[in-house]
Amino acid sequence: MAVVVVRPGDVVSQETVIEHCRKNLAKYKVPREVVFSETPLPRHAAGKLLKRELKKQYART
Repeated sequence: MAVVVVRPGDVVSQETVIEHCRKNLAKYKVPREVVFSETPLPRHAAGKLLKRELKKQYART
């Protein structure tokens, strides 16, 4: 899964993102699913991503 932050008003499809990844990444790195968010990704004071928070927020139930 990949989480993509989009700016309000931007139109991006899941297929477009996956196709871009296929062209630029190794096959094993291409996401099967893409989730779009208009809010910034959670980060701590040093600016690193809070991966646990992302997993909690976007985990499948």
